[in-house]
Parts: sequence; C-alpha cells; structure tokens
Amino acid sequence: RTFAIAAASVTAASAVGFRRHAECSLDSKQYNDVHDCIGFIWGNGKGIEPIRSSQFAGRKLKCLAFGPTFSAALCEKGNIWVWPSKDFKPLPVKSNFSFSNVAVGQSKSYALSKDGRIFAWSNNDSNSIEEIKCIKNGWFGTEKAVHISAFEDNFAFVTNHGKVYSSGRGDCGQLGNGQMVAHSKGFELMQLPRDDKACMVAVGESHTAVLTR
Repeated sequence: RTFAIAAASVTAASAVGFRRHAECSLDSKQYNDVHDCIGFIWGNGKGIEPIRSSQFAGRKLKCLAFGPTFSAALCEKGNIWVWPSKDFKPLPVKSNFSFSNVAVGQSKSYALSKDGRIFAWSNNDSNSIEEIKCIKNGWFGTEKAVHISAFEDNFAFVTNHGKVYSSGRGDCGQLGNGQMVAHSKGFELMQLPRDDKACMVAVGESHTAVLTR
C-alpha cells in the first residue's frame, strides 16, 4: 500500500516511507496512536519515527526533498516546511507565495513558485527567503521556470521554453556548457543536442541529467 514520493532524494542518514492509511504494525506502544500518521522517518540512530500531519499544521504533503544536513516538505496548498536532518521538528518557511517544487542543497534551499519564479534561502535561516532575480530582471526574457533541482553547491532549473540553466561546481563538466570550471560565476546555459527541449533536470555531485520532451 505504499506509493511513490515525487522529487524525494534520500541521504544515507535517513529515509522516509508513506502509507495511504494510518494502520501500521509496529511493536512499540509509542506508535499505537496513529490517527494522524501519514508516514515514517528513520535513521540518525533514532530508529523509526512517525510523521504526523499535526507536525505540518494538519496539511497534506505533496513531496519531500532531502539534503546533506537539512530536509524540506512541500504541502498540497503550496507552503514549505523545513527541518535539520538530525532534528525532526518541521518549521514553516514564511512566504506569501504558493510553491510547486522544492530542492535542498548544502547551504541553500530553493523553491519554485506556481507562477514560475525561483526563491532561495539559507538553510540556517529560512526567514532569509528571497527571489532569485535572474528571471525577474530579464536575463532569460519571458521564460519561466518549470522544474528545479539541487545537490550540495549545485543548482539547475528548466524553463517553459525547454532550456536548462545551471550553476555551481563544474570541475567534472556537470554544468553542461562544454567546459570544466571550478565554479560558475552565474547561470550557465546547458547545451542540449540537436533542438531537444528539456522538461526535467536532476543534479548530482559530478553529473547532471536532463529529460527531454
């Protein structure tokens, strides 16, 4: 009865499982009350812990994103909750925007608003959330972001025109611009073969993968 979680990347320190129903066969009496149990998280030497909707103000979760030291959850209504990976106490990211995607990096996390804008904040201070001005200032014309991905110091996003822009480390060619550089100075346009249009991007430590439409 388990089902997949979109955009969830799991670290070696912890993992998450979701269930459609609240019932679960755990021996510990600690989990007898599962009326609001929407999943489980385990690792960090703490064993298994229930994920409860009450920890997210009763909201249903849409997806999860895990980073090396921080994690995030996107609720169905578009708000985001974050917590340190070693302390499962979710706190809301304060914003007036509604989001459709979230990605967690080493020192920063990113969110994609439903109108195609990208926001970022320091993992140590979710109140520092601000819009990345690249699209707003017209770097990419009328394009809007439709998908985002992050890993450690790297970040990439796909636009509604099927282009992919990346930033961060490029020592292994993972920026996709045909060059190997220690670190990008800004966003690099990834070079797709032929006239292919991207629809999704996934960022790793030494490589970046793109799905085309």
